[in-house]
Amino acid sequence: PWLVVGATMGMGLLLGLAFTNLTGPALSRLVLTGDAETGLALAGIAIPILAQALMLAGPLFMYLFRTTFHEPLDGLTFGAASAFGFTLASSLAEFWPLLDGPLVAAGSPVDWAIRLTRVGLLVSLVNASTTALVAAAVWLHRFDRRRDREWTSSILTALVIAFGVQVALGVIGFLTPNPWLAFAVVAVVAAALIPYFRFGFTNPS
Repeated sequence: PWLVVGATMGMGLLLGLAFTNLTGPALSRLVLTGDAETGLALAGIAIPILAQALMLAGPLFMYLFRTTFHEPLDGLTFGAASAFGFTLASSLAEFWPLLDGPLVAAGSPVDWAIRLTRVGLLVSLVNASTTALVAAAVWLHRFDRRRDREWTSSILTALVIAFGVQVALGVIGFLTPNPWLAFAVVAVVAAALIPYFRFGFTNPS
């Protein structure tokens, strides 16, 4: 139901807004002080792990308290909705100073288009894919009781892929000042994650 999906997305929005408001100033202070090692640990490891965990909060709430949704596709939908809400809120909070500033900004329009496309589209797809991957695997192993087929999905594999992708992108994004390279890396990851569902949730027989 749209109300349930909307509530999951709303939870992601609230968590994303709170998360960005708390971590953004701390990361900015580290960048200004030039503490590269602590900045890498925060931006490349701690923040991506915490962000992925918070994106899973909404689906896990539905998993624990709304057991009437039994299909793995329900978990996938809740995961994607939560991730989209979280990413939207964190992106708006990150770019709000620019949106609230003058209409004419400095810098190349192409560079700005690349940055906005990466954050607004590709990062959203990556977050939705990793969160939906874990949620769908959890739903599948709890509710799928059909003994006549063995599925290839694994909760541990989904968790490793989800958190591994987030940490890898966080480290690469921190170490890569070139917006084109950052765009290319996220695009490749997004293109690889989406078809993974085809192979990660299929019957091998």
